[in-house]
Amino acid sequence: MDVRGRLEYISHFQSRFRELAKVEYDCGLAIEGRIEVKNLNPEAHYSVYMVFRSSSEESLKYKRFVVLEMEEGKMMRVGESLKQRRREDGWFEILMGGFCIRRDSAFIHFFVGEDKYPLTAGCFTIRSIHLRLT
Repeated sequence: MDVRGRLEYISHFQSRFRELAKVEYDCGLAIEGRIEVKNLNPEAHYSVYMVFRSSSEESLKYKRFVVLEMEEGKMMRVGESLKQRRREDGWFEILMGGFCIRRDSAFIHFFVGEDKYPLTAGCFTIRSIHLRLT
């Protein structure tokens, strides 16, 4: 995680995870992750979601997409999504993109980052980045 601000790990009573990343940012944010495809079901369709809270009620303006990296070093962007919704538990959820597994020798890269709009100062708590079968 590349944060020009402050990062701390906290616990939250609504989370099943022991720690959550809480980011107090001034102007920049980039979050990346990677998972090996061999850990996923072959020929299955997945959607990638990020669950978070922000101290700002303003709609967050982020680039968000999923990249499929083949073993040969080739990367393919497989989706950009604009869907963001408030869940019943009060957290926000962004659909970052989706993909279908077609090879055993690939990795999935996740990226959420600042778009052309600057972020306002505030606090951003990440609950999870997870995959769902679709």
